[in-house]
Amino acid sequence: MADYFTLFAVSINDLNEVEYQWWLSQLRTIIVYDADDAINKIWEGPSCFYNTEMADHADWLGFEYEFGPPDDAGRRSLLIFSDDAGDLELTAFVLQQFLRVHCPDKCVILEAAFTCSKAEPGAFGGTTAYIKAGEIVWFDTHTAARTYERNHGSSPGTHPQAYLLNLDVSLLREQRARLEKCQSVDDTCITGLVKLLDELLDQSVDCADAWCVRADAANLQPRCTAANVVNED
Repeated sequence: MADYFTLFAVSINDLNEVEYQWWLSQLRTIIVYDADDAINKIWEGPSCFYNTEMADHADWLGFEYEFGPPDDAGRRSLLIFSDDAGDLELTAFVLQQFLRVHCPDKCVILEAAFTCSKAEPGAFGGTTAYIKAGEIVWFDTHTAARTYERNHGSSPGTHPQAYLLNLDVSLLREQRARLEKCQSVDDTCITGLVKLLDELLDQSVDCADAWCVRADAANLQPRCTAANVVNED
């Protein structure tokens, strides 16, 4: 019988005293009793899950944690990790609550690895959660590989298929010429439209999903081969 593991680690740095106290209050275990009966408890678990959509299945945090000692300015770090079988959904939820309360303009990237005690196909891989106050977006290695296969065909390194749409270069250039005829010196709107058309004509061979404008698209080399990566401080 195989054992499955979900491993991850993320550090939240430079916590001030207010943020540190918030984490302490959210991580502590609480017991909620029936309003009419102080003996019968109706819920027990981490306070961050009580009375939320996670309350029904969150009897533990889903991760381990460790606070670092305060620095000279009194700020601390918080290490959130799993070296066994952590729960990514619960972990991402707690991190999002922190962002909502204390830094709604920031993001946290939670990376995890899936491993197995045996060489079992499909049991290895990884995932990443891009966490913001308003959303959580998940990425995983399997989906990334399938996306590449869909865009580039079954053989790595081959050209993506050229897609044909009811749109051609002549139409774009015709509209550009018309815009130039009615363009005045101070007409920034028309100027912007001309630039937009030029960019569209230029980038029609840049993206694997949009090699559709030029008839010789299959013979052209893309200028960019890596996916866009957004970094936020």
